[in-house]
Amino acid sequence: MSDKLWFKAKTLGWGWVPCSSEGFTVLGVWVISLGLSNALLIGRPVLLLSSIFIETAILLFICYKKGEEIAYLPRKNSDKK
Repeated sequence: MSDKLWFKAKTLGWGWVPCSSEGFTVLGVWVISLGLSNALLIGRPVLLLSSIFIETAILLFICYKKGEEIAYLPRKNSDKK
């Protein structure tokens, strides 16, 4: 397996954004899985929320493993008065 990054750190704030075709594919599969969960579990709110939580946890795990290290970066002009 290569060490190619799928997600890069955001320039402001905390988190990742896709930077390769693999990253965009993972994000697309996540969106499709959320839609399918919503369609299939519409009358079961506990199962729906559980599936959303699990799907999002898997996405975050993949971002953590295949993305660059992140750190909170404050806004450059945070001198609001």
